[in-house]
This record gives sequence, structure tokens and C-alpha cells, in this order.
Amino acid sequence: TAGELNPVAWLLLKIVLEWSARKGSELADLFETWSGWVLNETEKRLGPYYPPDAQGCKPLAYLWARWVKCEAAGCGAKIPLVRNLWLSQADGRKRALRIAYPNGSLEPHIEVFEPSSDREVQRGTVARFNAMCPRCHVVTGRARVQAQLRERRGGADDAVLLAVVRQNPGGRAKEYYVPTKADLDAYAKAQAGARHVQIEMPPFPGNDTRAFPPGPYGITTWADVLTPRQRFSRWVIHEVIADALKQAEKQVKDSDLLNALAACLYLAYSDNAQYHTSLCVWLSEGVKSIFIQGSGVPMSADFVEGNPLSPNCEGLGYSIRSVRSALRHLASIRYQPSSPLLANAIDPILPEESVDVIFTDPPYANQIPYAHLSEFFYGWLRLGLRERLPQAFTAVETEKARELTENRAVSDGGVHDREWYESRMKEAFSQMKRLIREDGVGSVVFAHKET
Repeated sequence: TAGELNPVAWLLLKIVLEWSARKGSELADLFETWSGWVLNETEKRLGPYYPPDAQGCKPLAYLWARWVKCEAAGCGAKIPLVRNLWLSQADGRKRALRIAYPNGSLEPHIEVFEPSSDREVQRGTVARFNAMCPRCHVVTGRARVQAQLRERRGGADDAVLLAVVRQNPGGRAKEYYVPTKADLDAYAKAQAGARHVQIEMPPFPGNDTRAFPPGPYGITTWADVLTPRQRFSRWVIHEVIADALKQAEKQVKDSDLLNALAACLYLAYSDNAQYHTSLCVWLSEGVKSIFIQGSGVPMSADFVEGNPLSPNCEGLGYSIRSVRSALRHLASIRYQPSSPLLANAIDPILPEESVDVIFTDPPYANQIPYAHLSEFFYGWLRLGLRERLPQAFTAVETEKARELTENRAVSDGGVHDREWYESRMKEAFSQMKRLIREDGVGSVVFAHKET
């Protein structure tokens, strides 16, 4: 069997070790059917909020910037916080942003243009969250930038839309456009819908600024990292999945199979969510997840809003195809089902000398704050699974008091310093020694960069 304290990891084990082994092709076929229904219905319900242009080119992404008010005496201009005004430096497709304040306005006018030389492109307006005003050239320091954004819970709700990314009419490259009236109207409509959406998410770990620097900018829960349209679209997709499960219940009488289907649908849903936050950034190849930018979650002054209907990695279809592929592969393998334990490695659950093999990849002291990072995915999984799997998804947040990591941001269960970590790891390995048979095999993975 397998044991895992974290509900997100436990769910993955349950899908792989238990449900796929028991249900096999039946689960894979059911997921194929209803995930297709989810994709089609999502396209219908969300399509109007991500409109194509006059040539029918669909949006791939929207580029945004948080803003602050210039605090220089006599200025007060709105400063879009943009790190780099270049959009593309590819030969033949050079594009950049230009920020101006025409006729003495305090509101920025932003245009997308094709520079004839690099000198035409201004410097970015923010570096290390010190904001330089393009109007008066006075710098507003980082502490004041943080204070202003803190008052607006991170500044994602009223960010400035800089540009829209679409495939060009030939479909061979990406192009950058000034937002059209249709783009702005669609966003306003989603923004209005978001006012009626309340999503309960775990608290953001604001007291760990090493791994989670967005805390001082006003991010208090994982819901605060969403723009209004992201909040609205996440809720709509949740409603679509819930409707799919209601329809499936009319045809499938096996409650365990339905729970497995729900788990797989929400697994794809939560995976897709990592590409839909105001902490994601834009690279030339597309949206970059917040969880592959380092071992923590960085704060970003400007950010990208992906299109959940996109064919790329930010699209829901990408995550669904990944789950489909995994289920098909698992269905092709014959193995004995095993029910994973939702338990700690130091819990004396199994009998003495009852296992032949122990395989573990233990946490590496303070390298990764697993529980805190997992809570982003946990919140989306809990939205759909708290009633189906209450043993794992009832609590608002994951357990951290007993997680075997060195994490000074955790105070429950004692100070999780190096001494605490080493003491608990000793307990865990003592349990492994108690469980394994005399002729058993123990395998411990240490994937350190120096090994």
C-alpha cells in the first residue's frame, strides 16, 4: 500500500493504485465521455467572454499590469507596473508597448507599435517593485508600492489591460493587439458575473516571504491571486463539471465509480488552474505556470491571463488530455489494487514486519514547503470533492502541524526548525525499520543537485 499525509498527493495515489486498478477501462471510458461533454459545454458557456476579433482569430492570452499612483508632488499619475515594454523582438515581428499621458492626463494611454529601432522602446516602469513614473520620472519606492497594492488586495481586480495576444490570421505566429471594445465589453461582463461568485480557498502563507513573497502585497487567500474573469471562469467550469456528474449519475449506479470520475474531472480542473492566476507570466511560447518559476511562488508586477479555451497548456483541454492519457495507460496494465492510507509516516498503522519493500522520496528539510504549495490545488479539489471524499477534503486547509519539513512559517505542533525536522525524520525511519521484514528491501531517494 502507500501512505500520504497530504490530501492532494493521497488523491493521486488513490486514482493510480486503487480506482484505476479496480475500474480500469471502465473508468477510462467514462472519463473520455464526460470530459468531452465538459469541454463542449465549457466552450458554450465561456466562449462569449473570450471573443475572437473581426477576422475570427481567437485570443490566446491577455497581458495585464498592476498599477500604483505616482506619489511625486503635483503628479498623481497612474503607473502601470510593466517590467519590460518589449512584446516581441523576433525579426520581422518586433512589437512593443508605448505609454503616454496625452493632454496632461493622469490616465495612461497604451499602444502597441512596431519599433524601427531599439531606441524607440522605453524602459520598463518597475524594477524590484520600485515604480518609475513615465510622466514625471520620479520613483515611488517599494514600501509605498506594497502599501498601495496591499490596500487593493494585490491589485489584480483593477489591473490595466495592456494587450491581447492572438494567433495571426495565417495561424503561424502570435500577434499583439490593443484591446478592442469587444474585448473590454467581454471582460466587463465577466467582471459583473464575478461579483456573485464566492470561492472559499485556503489562506495564503503570508508569514513566509522567502517562498511566498506576494504576502506583503495584500494577498491573504489563494482566491486573491485571481482576476475577476479568472474567478468567474473557474466557477463556471466548476458548475459544468457538477452538471456533468449529475447527468452521469442517471446512467451510472456504481457510487465508487462516480467518485472516481469526479476525482479525475476535478484533478484536471485543479491542474488547469495553475495557468490561471495573476502570478503567471508570459513567455513567447505561452503562459508559464506559477509553480515552475522556482521552489516558491513569486510576485509579479505584470502578468498574463490565459484563455481556458486555448489549445495550448493553459486550456482546460490540455489538462483533460493529460488525465485521459494517464488513465488509458493505467488501464493497459494489470496490477493488484491497493487502498492508500491518509496517514503520517510516523503513525504506527501497519503491523510489525508486515512489508517486503519500502520505497520513499522524503522531504528535503526546508527546500520545498509542500503543504503550503499544495493548498492552491487543494482548494480547487475541495470545491468539488468535499462531500464525496470528506475524509480528505472537509477542512479549509491542509494539515501542516505534522508535515515532516523544516518550515518556520508553521507554528502548530512546535517550531518546525532543523532540530524538529531531524527528530521527526528519525521517528519516521524508526517506523520503517519496525515495518519491514528482516529480508526486506528499503529504497530512499535523495535527488539533490550534488548527487
